[in-house]
Amino acid sequence: MLIRNTTWTQGRDTVFDFGPTTVYDGQKLIGASPDFTTASTIADIDGTTICAITGSTNIENIQTAAEEAGVTFTLEEVEANADGVTALLAGTCDLFTTDESALVSLRYDLGRTERTW
Repeated sequence: MLIRNTTWTQGRDTVFDFGPTTVYDGQKLIGASPDFTTASTIADIDGTTICAITGSTNIENIQTAAEEAGVTFTLEEVEANADGVTALLAGTCDLFTTDESALVSLRYDLGRTERTW
């Protein structure tokens, strides 16, 4: 049984025995502007560099959404949430994408508790 924030996909369902879904999360993006606001529509990511965790379903999701919307972006893969935040703050990427619950936690850790994204 797998209990954590792992996306339940058909491929993973053949390897793991997923328990009941207890939390529904979604993928979001966060930017490095002073208030950590970000893109409000998929068209807003056109021409940006987006960091995402290597091997995550977030990569496929953002690539599919961008392709369907006809926008392009540069992908920068990172190993963990902390690396994504470091890259974001260093200007390596314009946006960082991961699960919304993780981004809320990261914003809190950075002292930005207001929700404007």
